[in-house]
Amino acid sequence: MELMKQGNYDLRIETAKLIDSLSLGVALNLMDSRIKNEIAFFINKILGKTNLITPASVVWCKVAYIFGFFQISTAFDKHTKSLIQREVFRRMWNMTFGEFIEKLGDSKLQNMDRNDAAENIHKKIIEHAHEVTSFKSAYSNEIRGIIRCFGDYALDYYISMIKQDGIEASQKERDETINIFVNALTIALAENKENTRDMIRTLHILGCLHATLRNDKGAPFSGNHLYDFEHSAAALAYCNAFLTENSLRSIVTQKNTALDKSYNCHVVSKIDDAIVYIKTLL
Repeated sequence: MELMKQGNYDLRIETAKLIDSLSLGVALNLMDSRIKNEIAFFINKILGKTNLITPASVVWCKVAYIFGFFQISTAFDKHTKSLIQREVFRRMWNMTFGEFIEKLGDSKLQNMDRNDAAENIHKKIIEHAHEVTSFKSAYSNEIRGIIRCFGDYALDYYISMIKQDGIEASQKERDETINIFVNALTIALAENKENTRDMIRTLHILGCLHATLRNDKGAPFSGNHLYDFEHSAAALAYCNAFLTENSLRSIVTQKNTALDKSYNCHVVSKIDDAIVYIKTLL
């Protein structure tokens, strides 16, 4: 929701309406949701499950749900709550992005610049700079950290799966399992075992982007980088084309990453090139 950084309310609404016309009311789910779907798919795969729904099949939503799905919590009886939930769902389903932004009002959301988070990341980059000797080592460090952010979810999902087979896990086993998962997935992504980078593509893309910046030890890290990386992870993983700025195009297409080739996503940064590509779709 980088749009909410726009200080001019009228311009923000007009931008939202433009997004409406280009998107036809469809948007990608939140990044956390996409990553969790990918992890769940990966776990089911390694458990030998078949006939699975691929993550690419469940990444799209109506624009009003870009902040996620939610359940209505009221003191009414079950039947009344169901009616309320259905009506809320109906209204949100039909809501345009412009209407959604208007309902948020003339104010920016808090902490939208992400500068505090970026400053903390930059300090960590400097602090651990001696650990990075190549892009490969930077990627390994970054992907391990990103995986740990989702370790609890992966563990809970795995525990729920084996519980269906009558297997209960003790707290000690849970603690051991999460470390095993982080280590195993880090190695699997680093070496692309069993096509892991395709199954958990969002984590891989984020790992590559952070590793590239970290490997360039003189590069500063800003809040805008976090937004840029999230945009890149969404487009490269699930879209046919990514229209972006030149610096970001350079990062995602360079030899170390080659993310455009990995996910068959056409990446352009020049307006003329974007027009040429869009004409091929008409």
